[in-house]
Amino acid sequence: MPRCGQQGGWLGILEVDMGCASPTLGILVKVGPATQTRREVAAIDFIRHKCPQIPVPEILGTWELAQADGTKAGYIAMSVLPGSILRDAWPTMSDSDKETALGDLKTTLTWLRCIPVPEGAMIGAVNGMGLAADLRNGDTEFGGPFRAESDFNEWLISLIHPDSHRFFASFFVDTIRSSLASLCSHQIRFTHGDLGMHNILVEGGRITGIIDWEYAGWYPEYWEYIKMI
Repeated sequence: MPRCGQQGGWLGILEVDMGCASPTLGILVKVGPATQTRREVAAIDFIRHKCPQIPVPEILGTWELAQADGTKAGYIAMSVLPGSILRDAWPTMSDSDKETALGDLKTTLTWLRCIPVPEGAMIGAVNGMGLAADLRNGDTEFGGPFRAESDFNEWLISLIHPDSHRFFASFFVDTIRSSLASLCSHQIRFTHGDLGMHNILVEGGRITGIIDWEYAGWYPEYWEYIKMI
C-alpha cells in the first residue's frame, strides 16, 4: 500500500493518490491505536451488513504495526466518499439544502435505531461484549461493558474531572448521581457515538457519507444526542 499524501487529525489520515488507475479513484488510510481501528472496522462492517442504505466507506484492507513503546498502530485502507464535511459546508449551504441534509440525518438516525439489539448485548462495543467508549476533549475513556444502565451511569460519574471534586467537594458529584438515579430505564439502541457535523459528508444538500465509527456500539437511547452536542 503506498503511503503518500497528507496526514492530519489526531489519528492521522493519509490520502493515497491512485490517479494512475483513474483520475477519480483514491484511498484513505486511517492511522490510530490498534484497539480503536479494530472497533471501527467492526462497526463499519456491521453497518454495511445491517443498514446498507447508510453511506459508509468500504474497508479495503487493514494491518497493524508494532510501535517503539510496545503498543500497536492500526491502519485502515478505505474508499473515499464524495462530498464535503458538513461543518465546513454549512455556512454556505442554502436553506433548502440545509433542510434536506437535516431530513437525511433524521432518516439515518431512524435506521440506526431500528437495528434489533442482539440478545444478551451489553452497553458497549458493536459486538455486544466489548468495552464502552467515551470521547472527551480528544481523549478516549474505556469501561465496562455494562449490563445495566445504572452501572454505565456510575462509570460516567467516575470520569468526572478531579478538579470538580476538589472545588465543589461531594455536592457536585452527589447532585449528578441523584439526578442519574431516575434515568435508568432508557432503551438500548445502536449508536454512532460521535455523530457531529465533523463526521458527516454532504454534497448538493444530501448526506453522502457518515465516517469515524470507532465509538459506535450499543448505548442508552439518549447517548447519541449527548455526543452530538
